[in-house]
Amino acid sequence: MAAVKVLSGITAVARRLRALAAALLLLSSVAVTVAVTAGPALAATGESDLCTGFSGCASAGYSNFGYSSVYGNSHWGQDAGHNCTNYVAYRFTAAGIARPSWLGLGNAVDWGLWAPSGIVNDTPSVGAIAWWGPSSAYAVYGGHVSIVQQVNADGSFIDSDDNYGGDFHWRKYTPGGSQWPTAFIHYDDAALGGSTGPVSIVAGNNNGQMTVQLVNFPLGTSYYFCHNDAASGYPTGGAIASHGSFTVSSPSQSWTSGLCSGTGNFWIGIQATDGNSYYGNQAVLGSPPAITTTGVPGGVLAKPYSAAIKADAGTASYRWSVASGALPEGLSLGPATGAITGTPKTAGAFTVVIRVTDADHDSATRKFSFTVAALAVRTTGLPAGTLREGYRATLVAWGGKAPLTWSISCAPRLPGVRDNEPTDRSRSTMSTSQAPAGIGFRVYPIPGYGRGAPGAR
Repeated sequence: MAAVKVLSGITAVARRLRALAAALLLLSSVAVTVAVTAGPALAATGESDLCTGFSGCASAGYSNFGYSSVYGNSHWGQDAGHNCTNYVAYRFTAAGIARPSWLGLGNAVDWGLWAPSGIVNDTPSVGAIAWWGPSSAYAVYGGHVSIVQQVNADGSFIDSDDNYGGDFHWRKYTPGGSQWPTAFIHYDDAALGGSTGPVSIVAGNNNGQMTVQLVNFPLGTSYYFCHNDAASGYPTGGAIASHGSFTVSSPSQSWTSGLCSGTGNFWIGIQATDGNSYYGNQAVLGSPPAITTTGVPGGVLAKPYSAAIKADAGTASYRWSVASGALPEGLSLGPATGAITGTPKTAGAFTVVIRVTDADHDSATRKFSFTVAALAVRTTGLPAGTLREGYRATLVAWGGKAPLTWSISCAPRLPGVRDNEPTDRSRSTMSTSQAPAGIGFRVYPIPGYGRGAPGAR
């Protein structure tokens, strides 16, 4: 925990005496020494360690925000080395925040007593200083301070801290536990807000360019390396396709291009300002998908409909969705097949934009326009007839509202053929070999009444 602050007037001799006393205590009682140095790290009700040490926390994906490189320096006048007050002071210094005027020289146990009452309360928030005062479990160690990194819905919080005579940690505290802080000091929460750990990198594909989303990443200049490796785990020796540097100005910074590019399996590794290297997930880079279908057929009200939409390129498998507009009532798009199927219940003109998304989350869209007719002739052909013989055929329609009225509108009227039958039929006695255009059938002459081969009409 925090070291006793040495006032400027104390001589170097006093410093040596204090060091000698600590050494004698170590020699005289190992048990007492273990209790002093390990005490702050001991788990108790409501407290659990998430990681320990600079390297251990980095391996678990938790950042030390660059403190591992500078913990040997004094910040805000605090004792250098592993020390809770020095770590908290460093975090604010790194964020450009000056030492508060109310902060005196002394142990962490006094921080909440020195701070103005208006900034001290019982509510944790990201960026606040968690403080263990005189009545806390850490009072015997000179108190304790840490930085709140995350506040959870159940009231628990996660912090990061360093410990005098101990090591760096991330910990979780639950309300009601004996290790719960005395209070929280809200000096400048906004300056440290948003760093919730652990550090992670989310990679994706955007037209052959790797997209990168950083999560809780240390700020400052970082160096990246793109590995082209088909291995399913972290790179095992694949070639470095590209490398460079960039400045992380936000813990959640992102890039959509300009880092790794090419075709194949890629990993990106980033060496952060805290001295640790982090890897993102494997991203398969390549050409984005494209919808190859250029149009779909029209439909008819109440008639079963089916149209297939196809795509190529990208990375299988595809997922299909409606990006904008809407299909007619009764029709739906298969999310796995890209087929539009169903029976339309609404007539009219429709425009819909279809999106296809591949396994790398790349996507393409295409607009389709088509019409659903309110009424259409379902019959596509009629049986052959015989000249001057009785003829009967039934025509069937899609859609419409009964009763339907039929007429011949696209060909010369046939002598002897009646239309406007509201019974969906055309019944008559044929007296000529002419037939309406559009629906073809044959009229055969009876022997003795005509000459030549059957004629198609």
